[in-house]
Amino acid sequence: MSFYARRVIRVPTKRTLIVTVQKLSSSSARVTWSSNISPNGGWTVGRDGTDSSGYGPWSTNVSASTFTQDFTNLSSDKTYTFTVAGGGIVASKTLDMTSGTGTTPPQDLTSTIFDNGGGSVVLQWTTSANPPEGWTVGRDGTDGSGYGAWSTTTASSLRQFTFTNLVAGQTYHLTVSGGGLSSTSTITIQADPLTNFTSTSVTTTSISLGWSYSGAALTNYTLKRGGTTIATIPASSTSYTDNGLTAGMAYNYQLIGNLAAGGQTNSVATSARTSSGGAVGTMGAAAARLFGSNRSGLPWLSGCYYSYNGWSNAQVAFEQMRGAPLDAVMTYCPRDTWANAASQSWPANNFNGSPPHPAGIRPVVGVALNVQEANFNYASAASGARNYVYSAIATHFKNAGFVDPIFRLGWELEGSWFPHQVRIGQENNYKAAFRQAVNSIRAVLPNAKFCHELNGATIWDSSQPKAMLSDRCYPGDDVVDLVGVDWYNAWEMGASNEAEFQAHLRPPQGIGPGDCVDFARAHNKGVCFNEWGLAALINVTYANGQQGNNNGRGDSPWWINRMYQFMWDSRDVMALELYFDDPATGNVENSFMTGQMPNGKAAYQACVGPSSPYRL
Repeated sequence: MSFYARRVIRVPTKRTLIVTVQKLSSSSARVTWSSNISPNGGWTVGRDGTDSSGYGPWSTNVSASTFTQDFTNLSSDKTYTFTVAGGGIVASKTLDMTSGTGTTPPQDLTSTIFDNGGGSVVLQWTTSANPPEGWTVGRDGTDGSGYGAWSTTTASSLRQFTFTNLVAGQTYHLTVSGGGLSSTSTITIQADPLTNFTSTSVTTTSISLGWSYSGAALTNYTLKRGGTTIATIPASSTSYTDNGLTAGMAYNYQLIGNLAAGGQTNSVATSARTSSGGAVGTMGAAAARLFGSNRSGLPWLSGCYYSYNGWSNAQVAFEQMRGAPLDAVMTYCPRDTWANAASQSWPANNFNGSPPHPAGIRPVVGVALNVQEANFNYASAASGARNYVYSAIATHFKNAGFVDPIFRLGWELEGSWFPHQVRIGQENNYKAAFRQAVNSIRAVLPNAKFCHELNGATIWDSSQPKAMLSDRCYPGDDVVDLVGVDWYNAWEMGASNEAEFQAHLRPPQGIGPGDCVDFARAHNKGVCFNEWGLAALINVTYANGQQGNNNGRGDSPWWINRMYQFMWDSRDVMALELYFDDPATGNVENSFMTGQMPNGKAAYQACVGPSSPYRL
């Protein structure tokens, strides 16, 4: 009698994860899920978008036995994507808060590479997924220091990452992965054949330019000044003199090689200023009247926001990077509760840590005229009930040794992302609150300066596009020293050419930099750009929940040069500018200090450094 052993083949059970979402109220939703697994690390559950306080994507970890999560502080007019992940599987559900309709988003991921030149490339990806654990981006190969493969994790809301220090001639495979999805793109780094573009000499009426070229055969070069072609230069030349210029003026140049085989080389840019023909003052009229002198030697106060609230080794490093002293550094006061805004002294004290701030540094202090707990209601501040808060803030800075700080009162006041937004109907209360704050601070710091500061091109009331610089919203000449906009090369203010730049100076809706210059000249005020900078090629979520593609214009030395040309042309009223250097994922990602914008960094150093053409 024979017995045959039967071989049993066990087929692994397919792991399942099913997610549903239910609208609970106009500001809350409940996510539930079911699964046939119990992940060791529990579940990660999260959402994209922004909450009512203006923060970005949010996630949390719950136990493996938990199958529900409530989300609050949602906006009633937005669409959110909720994601659950664990045990190597992920599932999502989208909820339209307006209609209460939930749908399952498609899960796809494709990526593309853009070569910035100079060993820098941008990896962009398109997807509807927002994995709570974020995206892992990485590359193989070696960087310029000889190290091997490298990767990092970015926020789930991002759709781009910049790789730097890549080696010419080497092929890289760049990968983005998350939520069980992955996409790889390949690029071979090309050497930049066109380099060393700079001015070699200047007179009162001419600028001589030189460059180097070591690439494929050219037909000729195209030279542009201020975005307009001024010359076609023979391929055999490596120099050109631009004649017939105006004394004491700065000019922006761009050079491109036209390849004989078709196409173009990399583009290079530089700025130079003709000789003035005579000695002049060291600051523009408005800056000299408001501030007297500065450390940087530029015609206005030039500073930054970078890494820290106050003064620290971070600001020392920023000074060293740019090659010129800082005149001003931005900080913010608490804006969650009135009590914290009044009691917290660290925004002032942080200027006197180790190392202490150098003499001549001015704090630029963000003070919310309405805090989060007040829910957009300016009535108490308008009545004077919050004057103790403003007096306390001024006292903190006085005790820290400052006599003339600059206060940004209710900055970006038309922005719906801030609890101090001025909603239509609150204009008079805003103006009254502004005046209460100024009078309270002046009682402690008589020499303080005050900014009426807007957000570039933001539509507030389409029936009155320029309301923010009219009697309707302007607090008054007696309490305002500076007017300005926060201005990034992105969204409605982004520009990649002269036509776009000009269109955004005085936009049809909202306030632009040109509007501020016009207003300052008419009212004898200074102009401030207390936040300005480049912006990465990222996807961000707008307040209405819509994803925006390529909101920033990326690493643009052209825009840096054009910005400083505009400030120079407005030097009679230009008084203050702070580059907002922010490496954090999910925002503008424009940091010179962390290598995110290497070409823009070089342009910035040329514009503010010791050889800057923008000096009187």
